[in-house]
Amino acid sequence: MINLSKPYIGSEELEAIKRVMETGCCAGTCPEVKVFERLFASFVGSKYAVATSSCTTALHLACLALGINERSNAIVPAYTFPATAFAPLYCGAKVQIADVEPNTFNIDVAGLSDLAPADVVMPVHCFGNPADMAAVKDYAEDNDAKIIEDAACAIPAYHHGKHAGTIGDVGCYSFYAIKNLCTGEGGMLVTDNEEIAEKARSLCDFGKTTSKPLPKFTQLGYNYRLSSIQAAMGIEQLKKLPWMHSRRVEIAKRYDEFISSELSNYAYSQVVPDRCTSAYQRYAIVLNPKINRDKVMEQMAKKGIQTAIGTYDISTQPYFSSSNKECAVSRILFEQSISLPMYPELSEEKVDTVCAALKDVITKELK
Repeated sequence: MINLSKPYIGSEELEAIKRVMETGCCAGTCPEVKVFERLFASFVGSKYAVATSSCTTALHLACLALGINERSNAIVPAYTFPATAFAPLYCGAKVQIADVEPNTFNIDVAGLSDLAPADVVMPVHCFGNPADMAAVKDYAEDNDAKIIEDAACAIPAYHHGKHAGTIGDVGCYSFYAIKNLCTGEGGMLVTDNEEIAEKARSLCDFGKTTSKPLPKFTQLGYNYRLSSIQAAMGIEQLKKLPWMHSRRVEIAKRYDEFISSELSNYAYSQVVPDRCTSAYQRYAIVLNPKINRDKVMEQMAKKGIQTAIGTYDISTQPYFSSSNKECAVSRILFEQSISLPMYPELSEEKVDTVCAALKDVITKELK
């Protein structure tokens, strides 16, 4: 079986977990969490970082820290996991769903003029591919809107030399098991704004503020902390991240060459914009509408190769569909995209096996 994804975990992470457990301090208030936050902020080039239990909770904290409430209007892209839209909804905000670009799979900023002005716009760096942040910033400036980057898949990804997630007001990352940096579950909020960081940090820890002799609870807060066990894993994963990313880039290049040379009439791959570098959390392609994507996935599974859809078109999911118009591009991506195996230890031989199997399956499907 060739897995769709596989975390690159070794003895270093196991030893780090062991050290934490031997100290007897493994909660979210233990030293490793602060160390991980500091190292992560330095890695992405942000002034502040707040470790969280997931990217979803980081997004929720970001909305709260920016003052998003029932009077706010948020814009999110259609082609994303529902958590992006859930975060402002948790705050009572109205959410408008925008269609995406067919080539990058990212939010189509040109289409935002058809929507009501936003108080916050939440671009997603789809599969780690940087969104057009220059256009997003222009929109935000014109509408006096804040920017929360859903960078769940974008560690590390670069937009014109800057880390994706550090360009807007707040960026949020995921350390879920299939993400590029893995702590099992977990996330991180980053910002250059001290006030936002401190509010998010307080909200993350039951609404506490530091005071002597005891902390005070000054606002309604949450238990969104990352444990020191996960932080210890994250510290070790950060050390490996440059190599893991280089391997993903190499694998993506191999897939790109195959798609363009062997399947150009039947599929296309996600386009990375100029002066940008994708994190390649997933390698997704879009199949010709004449090809039944679900049957292709079934046949790939029979050949011992795991695949998956790209992600969801939330505009057609039951929870969202009643209040938003259909987003045509996002729907096509949802119905015709397929994610191929992508992880650092995937060998060239296995990539070639995936490619050969995909060509065989598509050829037979078209007969």
